[in-house]
Amino acid sequence: FQHSVKKPGYYQLRVALRDEGSQQIGSANQFIEVPDVGKALTLSSLILEKETTAAKPTGGEGDEGQVPEQDPKGNPALRIFKQGDSLHYVYQILNASIDSARHADLEVHTRLFRDGKQVYEGKPTPLETASQRDPKRLVAAGTMKLSAQMPPGDYVLQVIVIDKLSGDKRGTATQSTDFEVEQ
Repeated sequence: FQHSVKKPGYYQLRVALRDEGSQQIGSANQFIEVPDVGKALTLSSLILEKETTAAKPTGGEGDEGQVPEQDPKGNPALRIFKQGDSLHYVYQILNASIDSARHADLEVHTRLFRDGKQVYEGKPTPLETASQRDPKRLVAAGTMKLSAQMPPGDYVLQVIVIDKLSGDKRGTATQSTDFEVEQ
């Protein structure tokens, strides 16, 4: 669902749900920051999940429409992954500068940290934006393969986006999120 917020600031979001079948009730809450995006380049929060491949029917009876079993820990809320998993991340880019053809020129850098030390830095990659409708609200995504030898523990994924059409320091935006790797 979408809920409009009139002004930037810190908020507490509370949600309660009731399952119609079992009549069970559950709730959750989260503190969130609504940034003042103004006109500066801004990144939304990073959403992480374990990348899965779609199930392929084997031709047997009853195979049609099978969906792969989801790992409950590799979801956006828990962010717990196993060594060797492929980590998929998605985020939104707001207020990118555009040229006369309404195209943005953005470069993405990814970094991975463990215990405050950088353990990985990806190559700067241009972001393809031509196929997106609204150049001021771009959606970006990436995938990172976690090494099978990656030590278990807490990690931080950082994404840096540089707006190459912007002529000042407001043309760089950074966002990060934590996750856990287990054996």
